[in-house]
Amino acid sequence: MKSIIILLSSSIFLFTNCGNDKSPQQTELENNSSKKKMNSEVKTNNASGNGITGTWKLFLEVYDSNKNEVLDDEEREKGSQNNYRFQFNADGTCKIQSSLNGSYIVKEEDGKKILLVQRQRIEGAEMEDPAPDWYLIKSLTADEMLLLTGSAQFHEIFWLFKKV
Repeated sequence: MKSIIILLSSSIFLFTNCGNDKSPQQTELENNSSKKKMNSEVKTNNASGNGITGTWKLFLEVYDSNKNEVLDDEEREKGSQNNYRFQFNADGTCKIQSSLNGSYIVKEEDGKKILLVQRQRIEGAEMEDPAPDWYLIKSLTADEMLLLTGSAQFHEIFWLFKKV
């Protein structure tokens, strides 16, 4: 019985004192440093130089009926108006529909510009943050943005936004 108590005491001592020679304050400083680095990377990726900052109102929603990832005239004629809105801020935060908070990042994959929008979970209605929404940026000018919605493998709807 005495040897079991000694073994347990030794195990507890080893688990609590070995393997991490950093104080809790050091660990917290490193964690804060990592968060600041991540935030600065987001700010760099979302700097106003990417042309996406500002308020965007969905002007036209169009199905890519022929799946060619090109907004054709015939498809455009069948489009419908929608009342969707994004507010992209230079610091990487955004508002979705003027009421939902989130964040965004613009990145490049295989030579294509991708917009990822992460909506924060709705307190009391969702247990965790939803998956980010994925958009392929087909074109972006000072006053117009054309997105193709879907996922990396599957695209189906064009969203044509006008800057407000």
